Amino acid sequence: MKKRIILIAVTLIFACLMILFFQRKEEVKSNNLKIFFPSYTNIYDDYKTAHEESIKTGKPLLILFTSYNFRTNIRDQVFKFINHKEVRKLLEEKYIFVCLLVDSPKKLSKADSLIYGGFADKGELWSDFLIQKFKQNAIPTIFIEYTNDKFRAVDTNYLKNLEDFLTKIK
Repeated sequence: MKKRIILIAVTLIFACLMILFFQRKEEVKSNNLKIFFPSYTNIYDDYKTAHEESIKTGKPLLILFTSYNFRTNIRDQVFKFINHKEVRKLLEEKYIFVCLLVDSPKKLSKADSLIYGGFADKGELWSDFLIQKFKQNAIPTIFIEYTNDKFRAVDTNYLKNLEDFLTKIK
């Protein structure tokens, strides 16, 4: 009897974990950034569209390269800061905010990857774009455009507090 109860409990736990896994997989497939940034109204998951909006509005790009699956304290802290109401207000007023997920299952077409810097022969993911255009491979990484297509990196390591983060992105 005890073995049967334990077997049922283990089966139920396994079934719950599978449901969570497949639900998460569907969220990843949909490229739903609302998972990470629920209070943002204007957030882009595509560089081309964000760049066009940047040109149209005259606002510089703020690009966050991150990941669905790679969890670190730094990423969690950056997300916490980005979701803070002061930071959200600054980003929505001053920047075009684009979040590119390096492990997104959405592949770039060859034509798009050429638009993004001509790395079509080297890969078709945002991680390839990060490496080819910015010569970086660490995440989370933030880049802020300071003149037309010129960017500065924002060091996301060793963030002390919200004020430190705000100073770095202003």
